[in-house]
Amino acid sequence: MAVHVSDPPASAVATPVRFTFDDYVRYTEEHTGDFELRDGVIVAMAPEGDTHMLTRNTLDRDLHRTLDPARYSAFTESSFPCPGWGEGRRPDNFVARGGLLDEGRRPVAADIALTIEIASDEARLKDDKNKTETYASVRVPEYWIVDLLHRNVLVHREPQGINYTFIETKRPGETITTVAVDGLTIAVDLLLRHARSS
Repeated sequence: MAVHVSDPPASAVATPVRFTFDDYVRYTEEHTGDFELRDGVIVAMAPEGDTHMLTRNTLDRDLHRTLDPARYSAFTESSFPCPGWGEGRRPDNFVARGGLLDEGRRPVAADIALTIEIASDEARLKDDKNKTETYASVRVPEYWIVDLLHRNVLVHREPQGINYTFIETKRPGETITTVAVDGLTIAVDLLLRHARSS
């Protein structure tokens, strides 16, 4: 006896599930590892190498020493939500406006003044360049990519749509004075201190 197989009804067709930021936070609390939320999908992060870790922690220490804690809060490897945004990016370092640590709350995209990503290999550099659209779309005023491979820092400012209209490359011996964080100037040499010589 022949069996006729028909197309499944529309209600049986699988549809992908997109996670919210709150789902992502619950997931990270229940699972061991490093994760980001990208377009509603929870993604496991690659392990962090020594050069990347040393650079991130050096920058974190410098930000905590420099910033006025009543006006700015420094974070490392933390995520922040934005209404309607299916992202839970975890910048290597970022600065938020306000004394959020004293307020006891997670920053949201509107609080963010500066995000900094560290690229220690080609895969991370490509990923960090892709994040440019993400940060511009939620109007983060300033975004840096510390490129340890090519020994420079790409400074992005003036977000419009999904792009930054101002991009500048800073090299060893130069300094970066942010326009988004009052009184913050950082030497490029500090940011590249742990970069391997080519």
